[in-house]
Amino acid sequence: MQTNTKGGQNMNSEEHKELRRLYEEQKQIEKYQKARILSVPKTNKAMLAAWVIVFLFLITLDAVFCIILIQPIWLRISIMVVLLVIIFETYGRFFGIKIVECYQHYATEETRRRCLCVPSCSEYAILCLKKFGLIKALLKIRKRLYVTCQGPDYKIDWP
Repeated sequence: MQTNTKGGQNMNSEEHKELRRLYEEQKQIEKYQKARILSVPKTNKAMLAAWVIVFLFLITLDAVFCIILIQPIWLRISIMVVLLVIIFETYGRFFGIKIVECYQHYATEETRRRCLCVPSCSEYAILCLKKFGLIKALLKIRKRLYVTCQGPDYKIDWP
């Protein structure tokens, strides 16, 4: 049975019900987005500064160790690269989480509510950094920011 027209085409009752269901689903997500409480983490600046100093010390120690103690250049470079990967993988995730928490703390509520996804992009970034390695997390965060979170529709997307 033909009930409605949309764009010059006839729409049957099944298509109408499906569109209505999708519309209601979007409205529910939009309602949740507008009513949700945005977390504002406390940032401990002294602790963050201490971790930055430790991070810089480890990188310096790595460079000094490789330059002074190891003679063959190929061995020097390979050990330096391995140690840097270990340092960045270990501390990079921590610093990534701290950077996102600083964003959550200092960004205005208007800026943070622009995200159309559940969980918000900053929450998604923290979840990815906790769940995956640094490289995979950065790739997933990039995809979320530049692909998934674009457009007019509200979306549910967990890492």
